[in-house]
Amino acid sequence: MRHTNPALYQVSFCVILLRIAQSGLSSPPLFFTEDTDYIIISENESAILPCQSSDGLDVFISWFKDETMIADNVNHSFRLSRATRLDSGIYYCIMRNNYGGIRGRKIKLETGYLDPTPVSTTRTLVDVRVGEALVFWPEAYKQNGPVTTISSLNTEGNHLTTVPIAVPPARARWTINNAPILNSPTVYLSHTEQALVLLNVDHGLNEMVIRAELTNGYGPTNVFTQSYVIGVSEPLPNQGGMRSLQLVLAPKDVVLVLRPDQPGQATFECVFNARPAKSLRVKWYRKVLRNTVHMLVPIEASPTRFPAPRSQTERIYRFDQSGFNRSLTIFNIHRPVAYNVEEYTCQAHLDNYAASSLAENVVVRGPFEEPLSATARLKINTPPAVRFASDVHQLVESVKNGKARAAIIQAVASSYVRLACDIENEGHPKAELVWLKNAQMVSANDTRLVIPVK
Repeated sequence: MRHTNPALYQVSFCVILLRIAQSGLSSPPLFFTEDTDYIIISENESAILPCQSSDGLDVFISWFKDETMIADNVNHSFRLSRATRLDSGIYYCIMRNNYGGIRGRKIKLETGYLDPTPVSTTRTLVDVRVGEALVFWPEAYKQNGPVTTISSLNTEGNHLTTVPIAVPPARARWTINNAPILNSPTVYLSHTEQALVLLNVDHGLNEMVIRAELTNGYGPTNVFTQSYVIGVSEPLPNQGGMRSLQLVLAPKDVVLVLRPDQPGQATFECVFNARPAKSLRVKWYRKVLRNTVHMLVPIEASPTRFPAPRSQTERIYRFDQSGFNRSLTIFNIHRPVAYNVEEYTCQAHLDNYAASSLAENVVVRGPFEEPLSATARLKINTPPAVRFASDVHQLVESVKNGKARAAIIQAVASSYVRLACDIENEGHPKAELVWLKNAQMVSANDTRLVIPVK
């Protein structure tokens, strides 16, 4: 699974102060002044995790990492000096005074790095036959090795040693004999996995040297993968003029985390190796649910000069420039209405093949069967949102982005009080609503507190 947004821990709060008549005007802290939920730093750098609330006087702060307390009675912010990879995790603070307390938003802290490759002057020979495909993988995108050979007889690939690991994933700049490689009908540079795909290899690539420079902004400026020398041999006697079609790079599932009022985008990649290459035809489909029947709806690219969607929720679909629809990018993705999982299928065939509709469940029995298809899922996650009931006195000073974050309810001692916190959006996946009292979970043993079960 690829995650297109690092903020995976979305929490929505509504803080209510229950003020008893005899308690006077003193109050606990009610809301935080900052809403940070993601921080990334380089190794050995310092990080400051904020914890500042509406009431900064006479407060006590505790810090937790992965649900374990790591500091107590500290200042408003927590400082990490010379952070290491072990410091990565989920942090949050609890702020309290003599009248109560609140729990802060969870902060995901990542320590970025890029490990250099082992120093080696040796080159690895990669054998390939004319007409086959090669896939070069940087770092840990491909667990079974950095090079895969795709042929009509072998679709498992070579299993070689892995190369550098990076956080966040590094971008690869591929070179051939130290010259940059560009996209072409026989070359595809993957954006989502940073792989290099060489299609319909010919003798012109014999003894060429392939390697990539890796960068992610959190490691050494010059990190290179191992060098690979391509060795091209003749095709097998019975394979020379045979028509063939193989799936080289399959689409991967995408998890998209949407921010409130911010549309997202997702990219799927699907690359086929075909002989003859010009006979390849690739179409994309989206599976939708209509009256309990799954239908595969063809996707057509939006106009290239289309400046903006004609409506707020209209999606834009774009293919790459290869002419073979090797990548599909979906723009202007908004919150799902009914289902938060969608399926996208790429289907390939050679142009003179009388293929039936994809909806007729074509079964692929071997590497020469047509058509070929692959499916990936788009999972759209959205954060939950809660709001105060309309009859609650909301604190004006707590308003941010048009919503109040704290409210006050006046009550008389020994009276019955109802605290209301309405769900504005349950989110995807459906969120769980929990109540806390002074930053601690409400105890089921407290008979004075009743939480209705929905």
